[in-house]
Amino acid sequence: MFPLQVLAALAAQSINISVGFCQGFSAVLLPQYTHEHPNITYEQSSWIASLGVISNPAGALLGGAVGDAGGRRALLQAAALPTLAGWLLIAFSRSYMLLCLGRFVTGFTIGMSTVSYIYVAEITTPEKRGVLSALGPGLVSTGIFIVYSLGAFVHWRKVAAICAGVSLLTPFLMYFVPESPLWLASKGRMKEAYNAMFWLRQNNNTAQQELMEFTKDRKSGESMTFKQKLGLFRRRNVLKPFIILIIFFVFQEMSGIYVILYYAVDFFKSVGTSVNEFTASIIVGGVRVFMGVVGASLINSFKKKNFSCCFGSVARRRNARSGHLRHIRRPSFSKTDVCITSRFL
Repeated sequence: MFPLQVLAALAAQSINISVGFCQGFSAVLLPQYTHEHPNITYEQSSWIASLGVISNPAGALLGGAVGDAGGRRALLQAAALPTLAGWLLIAFSRSYMLLCLGRFVTGFTIGMSTVSYIYVAEITTPEKRGVLSALGPGLVSTGIFIVYSLGAFVHWRKVAAICAGVSLLTPFLMYFVPESPLWLASKGRMKEAYNAMFWLRQNNNTAQQELMEFTKDRKSGESMTFKQKLGLFRRRNVLKPFIILIIFFVFQEMSGIYVILYYAVDFFKSVGTSVNEFTASIIVGGVRVFMGVVGASLINSFKKKNFSCCFGSVARRRNARSGHLRHIRRPSFSKTDVCITSRFL
């Protein structure tokens, strides 16, 4: 029988398709919008792209609070409303300000969507957790690839309307899966927690054992004072991985990947590739999807540190190679250069 926890994880992670839509939309919007409005300034166009990111932290903070108070499943369903509203604002905007407002709202929901990773971590067994968590970035890449492909042939308003329709997928799928049993147990709703865990595991003994272990750990945590809980962050086994993760994500952000994602079409147009800029962007999106599948399938086969170092080293070499070829072959790239850049991304 196909594990139901996999279906539940897929339902929750489907929200990341909309995340990919938001991240990739400005890349196809700006070339069309600036063509329609030639008087728009560089600063105004940069705000259109940036507003899809600026509101992320606020959405993440609110999403964390709402997810703890009302439940992970409920938040994943409710997040469809602002997502739908944001995309409709973009699709039917008749002014620059309404377009920016729509970008801000859709960016806000990107932050809220992070609750999908919490839900997946709470419903999956350790041996499946890595692969199912890796589905999130893979579906983000899928969303980017879809929006790049649509933008090459469809007007940006129609693309936004399609994105609005797809935003309803997650609440529909989440209707058929249970709330996180660990969240239910944390609220004292033990009968509902057992029913949810049994649905996911399809085994009575396993469901009871996991809930008993969680309840035991929760009681020991509740006996600690707030000061004692803060003291946990001073422990070496907590502080060290926390700092490593912060550094890891800082370097990821500084690699420039999100600048490329948000300006992909304009980027390839500005460097003068021999391939159509939309086609080059679609290649980038396709490579991201392919590597997402590769990464998810290999994540349990290698140590995470070695895995990250290996792909980081490849990215560094490809980036350096792309920069070198750009320097010696100006003013235009060859098809080979585009492929090298795509592999790096």
